Amino acid sequence: MKIINRIAIVVLALVAFAMTSCQKDPLDAAIEAFKAKCPISITSGISCSDAAIDGTNVVFRYDINEDNIMFDAVYDNLENTSPKQLIKEIMGYNEEGKALMVLIEEYDKGVVNKYVGTTGTTLDFEIGLEDIEAAVGKKK
Repeated sequence: MKIINRIAIVVLALVAFAMTSCQKDPLDAAIEAFKAKCPISITSGISCSDAAIDGTNVVFRYDINEDNIMFDAVYDNLENTSPKQLIKEIMGYNEEGKALMVLIEEYDKGVVNKYVGTTGTTLDFEIGLEDIEAAVGKKK
């Protein structure tokens, strides 16, 4: 009987471990929910097609149709936009965007916006944690 009780305890412990290890953390769940809505049209010629956690950053991929938008114009626009303003714009789209940025800040992640043109031209725009914290309005 003691052996059966011990086996039952071990099985229950394994089931409990399996149940907790299968649960996704909130940031992973938010990224998956975001990805399920992709592609998301930003403007005519730009759409967000993917998001993923890559080490210390959340990477958003933006596809640019260079038949509609000159890649240089995207670069110039990014050069003239502060990272804090870009985050505030993302947060302003909807409540999900705001909630996602709050989670990114809580998990101490940065953001990389990866722009990919139809000709293969790429541009990475990094937004550090300090800018995200300033935009989200949280202090640690």
